Amino acid sequence: MTLVQAILAGLFWTVAGLIALNGLDDLLTDLGHHGRTLWRRLWVYGRHRRACVARLPTLAERPIAILVPAWSEAEVIGPMLASLRRSVRYRRYRVYLGVYPNDPLTPGAAEAVRHTPPADRGARDRARDRAKDRARDWAGGRAGAAGDWLRIVPLDHDGPTSKADCLNALYTAARADAPAVYLLHDAEDLVDPDALTVINLLVGRYPMVQLPVEPLAQPSWFGVANHYMDEFAESHGKDLPWREAVSGGVPSAGVGCGFAADALDTLARARGGRPFRPGSLTEDYEAALSLALALGNRGGRLILARVPRRPGAPPVATRAYFPHRFSAAVRQKARWYVGIAYQGWRLLGWPGGVVRRWVLLRDRKAPLVAVLALAGYGFVGAYGGYWLTAWLDGGAAAASAPAWGAAPGTLALVQVNLALLAWRAGHRMVYTGRTYGWRQGLWALARMPVANLVNACAAVRAGWLVWGHVRSGRPLVWQKTEHSFPDPARLPGPGRRPGEPAS
Repeated sequence: MTLVQAILAGLFWTVAGLIALNGLDDLLTDLGHHGRTLWRRLWVYGRHRRACVARLPTLAERPIAILVPAWSEAEVIGPMLASLRRSVRYRRYRVYLGVYPNDPLTPGAAEAVRHTPPADRGARDRARDRAKDRARDWAGGRAGAAGDWLRIVPLDHDGPTSKADCLNALYTAARADAPAVYLLHDAEDLVDPDALTVINLLVGRYPMVQLPVEPLAQPSWFGVANHYMDEFAESHGKDLPWREAVSGGVPSAGVGCGFAADALDTLARARGGRPFRPGSLTEDYEAALSLALALGNRGGRLILARVPRRPGAPPVATRAYFPHRFSAAVRQKARWYVGIAYQGWRLLGWPGGVVRRWVLLRDRKAPLVAVLALAGYGFVGAYGGYWLTAWLDGGAAAASAPAWGAAPGTLALVQVNLALLAWRAGHRMVYTGRTYGWRQGLWALARMPVANLVNACAAVRAGWLVWGHVRSGRPLVWQKTEHSFPDPARLPGPGRRPGEPAS
């Protein structure tokens, strides 16, 4: 065996072995989730009806502050705020929009929709307000001026800075009005009509409540944007519920995430009045994990709330368009990788017991797994090409077999990885199909190589950014993602899944 052959053999066994370990880790998560789901069906839902919005108990509305940081969002902020105002079936809320002095177009677009009429919440809610005298504004008094639902908060310095910097300014402004809940949203989000109702019910029992995130389908079934649907469907449908069950908490996705006021105040007091770290590229993720550590066992769980509007309907969720260009998706995911894997490790370390460290490892291994997947494609292609050639030549090609391909145990390791890949692909298709319909479930299989390529390129970019930061001290700068807001005419109608086109 030559030196080159030895190096290739070592690389193959390293890559294939790590891929197998990652697949077994995912298998353990899958089996745990399926076991928990079966137990809940037999022992919980056999005695109790499943929760849905239609069955939620009536609860007095508490003031909710919706924090929306915005830099150069003039194209989407008006439609987003108008949609929120027209659709949300909740009264006691106020939107705090963070803007910068050198971006006059964003506040101008927001002002244009300030007097949008609120949603008609239905006869049941109107009767409840009359009977219990709760037709009040967000602070508890009688309903105030028509435009008081929106407060534009100009920062005292030019932008862009970081999302965390803007969120801290919004937190300071909202805290003066004493809200009960802080709800995070982005400028491109389509807020669910019942989102605030669910948040109001659960925040208080739990210090943080995360609603599912469902990326909206875009015209190209095979495009870059739609691979986000597959990843979020599996993550928020399986991985996070299991993580919540075993570790007592889930990370914040940064949108559709409600914090109890006293919980976020606890984090702010420990950080000089700023609950979000300005230098973090994933400030939402870091804040939720820090909050879980600060509260410990006494503070309750940080939960993912999957509550359908009615039995069998999709859950109340935050929906939005995600990047459709390859370069934009790579930049966004590179920011996630740097913030979660590198900054999360540096800022938070490896706290807690075995289970908490395990879930942190699952978060932080993502860049490595992305690169391994791409390397795996190369080895599988070379290995498959060798065996195909050998079969076509009737075994004559055996003399030219690569050292790593002919070594004992190679075939067994490849078969194990192929079996784990089939398991993984099956789960991706099933969970995408449950959320978006069977057609998107089938397309999820074809989108897996697209997702792997995006993730691998993002991992390489993240590594380059971290290397530049460590070597030369170059700061890790938060990079904005270009946004678009869905055309209401293209949104799915009542009872349709978010991946289905409007009729």
